[in-house]
Amino acid sequence: KYEHLLDWLLHVNRGRQVKLGLQNMKDMQRLLGFRYTDRDFGSFHVAGTNGKGSVCWKLAKAMESVGLRVGLFSSPHISSFRERISVNGEAITEKDIEMLLPPVIETCAENDIPATFFELTTILSMGYFNMKQVDFAVYEVGLGGRLDSTNVLSPDVSVITSISLDHTQILGDTIEEIAQEKGGIIKNGTPIVTGPNCPHHVLKEIAARHGRQNSRESCYVEVPPRVMVGNDDLKCYEHAATVNNPVNDDDNGDKECDYNAENYDIALMALRQKFPEIDEKKVERALWSLPPCRFQQFVYLRKEMKCVDMTTMENNSSVVVENNDQLSNNSSNHDHRHYRGQEEPICGENRSSNNKVEVVLDVAHNEDAFRKLFAKVKKKYPRATGSLSHDCSSSSSSYYHVTTVMGLSSTKDVNSCIKHILMATDRVFFVNATSERARAASDLLSYALEKNMQGKAAVIEDGDVTQTLKSVTATSPQGDHFNNRREVIIICGSFFIMKEARAALNIPQIIDSFDLNERFKDRNVATSIKD
Repeated sequence: KYEHLLDWLLHVNRGRQVKLGLQNMKDMQRLLGFRYTDRDFGSFHVAGTNGKGSVCWKLAKAMESVGLRVGLFSSPHISSFRERISVNGEAITEKDIEMLLPPVIETCAENDIPATFFELTTILSMGYFNMKQVDFAVYEVGLGGRLDSTNVLSPDVSVITSISLDHTQILGDTIEEIAQEKGGIIKNGTPIVTGPNCPHHVLKEIAARHGRQNSRESCYVEVPPRVMVGNDDLKCYEHAATVNNPVNDDDNGDKECDYNAENYDIALMALRQKFPEIDEKKVERALWSLPPCRFQQFVYLRKEMKCVDMTTMENNSSVVVENNDQLSNNSSNHDHRHYRGQEEPICGENRSSNNKVEVVLDVAHNEDAFRKLFAKVKKKYPRATGSLSHDCSSSSSSYYHVTTVMGLSSTKDVNSCIKHILMATDRVFFVNATSERARAASDLLSYALEKNMQGKAAVIEDGDVTQTLKSVTATSPQGDHFNNRREVIIICGSFFIMKEARAALNIPQIIDSFDLNERFKDRNVATSIKD
């Protein structure tokens, strides 16, 4: 029955005009009753171009770590539809979907409500969170904000993580237009927390307009950027006084090279709007944690043909987290990475061993995300340049050979994304994502060749994700100038290559029998959010 329901959801948008808006959600809630609303639990509502998935994760994990029961709604999923809806780290079960979804489908059929895939998923999550009696739920906006189905929430706190150019064919061609859509989640009297990379003049005007119309002004909170003080020998990245969390660890502190630090600040500030007396130390580890495929690091063992999460290899961490027993036992093995003061992972005495290659999974998929990802790659995995590229001495083991495997959606600005990769990698393999929305690997190669006139990196069209990863993980790059180098493979560009990548690397995951991410080519969707 679960498989039949998934198949029905996969086809629900076909042959019908999909118009973005809130009417379907309001009609379903009116007919289904309060059990399909957020009336009985608190909520955080998070929008943004980049970082919203990570901030949602951090908010959920932080509240879990102090004993709250927390629902998390996020999208898209990587390998299973059930990933989208979870409580305290446990995905919704097939049985619960079989119980909760049919009444929603029947209500829509009986009342001629043309609910979409995402609307049905959103209403399903509300029914599930009520059934599980959560204390709070954290909701990630699907697209934009103003007309997104999650905007029926009455949240305790609204968050906009960042705004940059993405989904321009739907949201608008300028930062200001996109800000108007994402700023649509701002509500009367509800605190709005905004990240440092937002057009604050636009968002503040939206908040002020709501206040003038309803005499209930929203509290507008800007999260300040981190700034570097000190010199190259002793770097310290500090916040403004509003976030009393100076960071001394260089890897965590540079917001350009580690966007995780920026997302930490945003999540902490959002928590403080609801819990002013929150003890940062109790939630610190949770706030540094990352969801799957956000700079998720593994070591691939060639002889064993398997990946080991680098968090399981951190035996010598310098940090002792207080109240560790309060941390959620249900969180995945991706939870315990990137917290202040943490030492580098221990990957064995000889990290440049030919049996080991480091692997990073990251779903960066637009220019701003690629810029931040590969700024971090350049810093964390330095490559030898100039005369050093032919140095085969033992000191060359301080450097990396960087391989990037990339797939990309057809709607993304290819030139802007590729330029950041070519400056930070030795070779690039372009692959086809298993989605009708994917751009062909041959097209990516053409763009790269145009950008690669000075030979910044070797660019290769390989096409198949599985075969590419089996090839690049099987043996080390050949040539004397690769001797003693550590190796790292960066896999990025799209959610839609991650399931196949994880399978090729033997990384455990729950998998549905077929892909159920939204397929825009299968529906007659409005070409603009204003249509």
